[in-house]
Amino acid sequence: AQVLAGELSKALADTKTEADRGRQQAAEQLAQVRAELAAERVRQEQTAAALARAEVRLEALPLLQEEVAQLRAALLAEQQARVIAERDTAVAVARLEERERADAVSRQVVEKPSPRSKKLVSPVSSL
Repeated sequence: AQVLAGELSKALADTKTEADRGRQQAAEQLAQVRAELAAERVRQEQTAAALARAEVRLEALPLLQEEVAQLRAALLAEQQARVIAERDTAVAVARLEERERADAVSRQVVEKPSPRSKKLVSPVSSL
């Protein structure tokens, strides 16, 4: 009976040792799973934040598209106005140059009377 008790005692001790080893492995695995879960939560929070930022940008996109359309229209209007102003300026410069040439010709005629105009003036002066 003592031998049987010794064997049972040894078997009980071995079983306790195995149970302790099993508990230790389970505790290590639990700690590892908790660490992985915490890392996964962090990744999930980062993903949720990135998704929220993307949604905000997407919500702003129609407003930006509208603003771009308005800016393009304003740019087109300014370009058209510039073309018209450049054309009007060219016309005004051409007219000014033509007037200056006409004035120069008129001054030459007034300053230098032609021989024909002298003949016309002569009979009047002799009266």
